[in-house]
Amino acid sequence: IFSGKRMSDNYCHAFVPIFNTNKEVKILLLSNTVLIQKKKKRLQSNIFTNLFHEKCLKARKTVLYSSFSENTLNIIQKELKQENQTVDKTAFGPFFLASFLLVSILAFNLRRIFLKNKCILALFLILSGGFFFLSTKKKNPMNIKKEMLDAFSSGQKDSLKKTILYTTTHFELNDQNIKKEIFEIYKMYVLIFLQDSVPKLDEIEELIKIKNFFDISNEEIGEYHSQIAIDLYRQYRIELERTPSEYLFKKIDKFIFLSDRIFSIDSEKGRKYEMTRLRKIFSLSEEKTFSHCSTVSYSIYFKIIELLFKNNSWDLDNLETIQATVGISQDDKNKIHFFFLKNFIVELISKEKKISSEDQKKIQSIKMLFKINEENFQNLWIELVKPFFTSEIANHTTQCVKILNENNIQETVNFFLEKKKDFFLSSSESINFFLFELKNVLQDTLNSILKTHMQKKSIISEVEKVLNIHQNIKKILQLLCQLDQNMNFVYDNTLFYEIKQDFDSMKFVEIFEHFIKNCFENISILPEKQENISDLKQIFFISEEKYKEMYNKEAQPLFEKKIVDLVECKKFTVEEVDFLKKFQFSLKLSEEAALDVKIRVYKNYLYNVMDKRKNISQENKIKLNKIKNLLLLKWSDIQIFYNEINDLLYKKAISEAMGVSGFISTEYWKKLEKLRKNLKITEKKARNIFYQVCKDKAGYIFDQVITQHKKKNQPKE
Repeated sequence: IFSGKRMSDNYCHAFVPIFNTNKEVKILLLSNTVLIQKKKKRLQSNIFTNLFHEKCLKARKTVLYSSFSENTLNIIQKELKQENQTVDKTAFGPFFLASFLLVSILAFNLRRIFLKNKCILALFLILSGGFFFLSTKKKNPMNIKKEMLDAFSSGQKDSLKKTILYTTTHFELNDQNIKKEIFEIYKMYVLIFLQDSVPKLDEIEELIKIKNFFDISNEEIGEYHSQIAIDLYRQYRIELERTPSEYLFKKIDKFIFLSDRIFSIDSEKGRKYEMTRLRKIFSLSEEKTFSHCSTVSYSIYFKIIELLFKNNSWDLDNLETIQATVGISQDDKNKIHFFFLKNFIVELISKEKKISSEDQKKIQSIKMLFKINEENFQNLWIELVKPFFTSEIANHTTQCVKILNENNIQETVNFFLEKKKDFFLSSSESINFFLFELKNVLQDTLNSILKTHMQKKSIISEVEKVLNIHQNIKKILQLLCQLDQNMNFVYDNTLFYEIKQDFDSMKFVEIFEHFIKNCFENISILPEKQENISDLKQIFFISEEKYKEMYNKEAQPLFEKKIVDLVECKKFTVEEVDFLKKFQFSLKLSEEAALDVKIRVYKNYLYNVMDKRKNISQENKIKLNKIKNLLLLKWSDIQIFYNEINDLLYKKAISEAMGVSGFISTEYWKKLEKLRKNLKITEKKARNIFYQVCKDKAGYIFDQVITQHKKKNQPKE
């Protein structure tokens, strides 16, 4: 039915005729078994019986077409009142005839007495009429329902017990008859509720109240709903053969939902059993039934919470009971709670761009009403407040791309603390929001850098904005920590690291290299730029190895040029030595990098002053020595060059000293040592050269021996 499709023929009694064959008749005839049995004994003609049913139906139509804004109990009481009147009028005819005959016979027999004394005749007629009236009134079981409903409306179970005791005594009814009366009352309520296709919370509560007041067991409730379902299905099948009605579909849908809610009072196993019975009657799948009930539960609970917010009423203490009554799941309930709470908070903030103390109290009341734990509430609060807070501080964060003085920093910090208070944010949350907004500014700046396609001037200006953001963040956070004792934040460039992950790291390396080149173009301002270079290295997370490579690539040529200028000008004094030290310091050139430059310069001059035979004149030796002193080089720093230059010369001298025999005399040993010192070859290098010569000589001698041995052993012709 939930999909609007026709149900299949699955119930064997679907076409059993019933009174309710007219589409306009909204409630089935509620008949009383005892009344029918006694009526049959009293009524002698079928004419009176048909008249009884016809008038009952007319009376029921009159009541049910009245406004449903009336209380359900009042509607039922009006219905019972009209049924009582109909029954009284219907029963009056046969009883009147019988009484008339009885009175006539008595009057005929006592005619002499009545003729003599008219007072006795009048008294006789009065007593006969009173007896007729009291007998009719007493024997109308419709009064039983009315008294039961009166007891239900007053909530007095003692009154109900008295009614039941009186009924069983005077009408000879047993417990089974009483249960049938209760069933009819319950059925009246259900059928009246079904006239409106939209389920309501008070309808569920009313049915539960009836169940509890009349002590209806779970099994009996299941049977009640099963009987009502059969009647509804019959009505459905009859009307379906005429004109399908959407109203009837919705009516059955609502009945399924109400049944599910009433069955939920029972155990889960019992609920499933009873719902299975109903599903079989209406040919509904378990999946669709569950989906329908969940949807209706969500709708009812949504409207309840909507009404709470509309009336600004946060003192409801039975919200969990309502949740259990409508059967909404915990997840759906939380969705509704968070939906309305979100809208409420956003609406409050949107008005004045802040949260007042009164608003905060309301929010806390809602939080307590919905029983939202602190962690979930804080997560929701952060989610909602974040866009408003960042929007408020956006103007100040965008100014961080400029160089801010102390007054600007103070103004930004004061505004930040004010907004932190307006939005009831903790120190850590407000700092995170501040950094988040700065992250957006920084990201835009980096995107702007990459869009310049490495144009020199544009890159430098944009990089300076990045450096300004870096410096301003440190100053702002430092001042915040001083003014707010709850703030204990250490700035560690995490913000820049997170952004860097969104870009190509090689692009940052290129940008850094461009910036370093720009810094070295004007050596006079280089010391002022050193801090910027160091900051940018941290911002772009350039490795130390890569940093040294790029920095030395720019700094070493400048240092080398300065040394060459001094050498060419033949300035080898102590003043020039001090000048080189200061220049090296101004370049922030490490000792290792500076030594590489010095050795390279010395090596170039060394190779330039040698002749073709690799001999160095005395004059050039003096010049090389001056260069060595100017550069503060140790002999160990340049020894390797002399080893390389004189390697072949010393090797040749050893070979000549060995001669053919391979033996070196003492005299030659002394001459070789003197030569080593003149050539400035280390002992280790000289030893390696000697070993190499010996190895080559031994190899030659060994080859000669093998050759001679082969010739000697060669067979003669």
